[in-house]
Amino acid sequence: MKLFMITNEEGARTTLHCATATGVIDGAYYDSCKEKTPSDIAQDERLADELWTRSEQFIRT
Repeated sequence: MKLFMITNEEGARTTLHCATATGVIDGAYYDSCKEKTPSDIAQDERLADELWTRSEQFIRT
C-alpha cells in the first residue's frame, strides 16, 4: 500500500499550484500540477445526479 502513498507535501502540491499559478483553467481537472481529462466514470452525468441526490438525503437525516 505504501507504494501508492504520497507525503502531505506532495498531496498539497497540485492544490497550491491551482491556487497560485497563472494560466490555470477554472473548473478543469488537475493531477500532478497538470491539466488532465477526468476518467469516463467521473464524467458520467447519471452517476453525478445520483451522488447529488444521495448527498441531499444524507444531510437531511
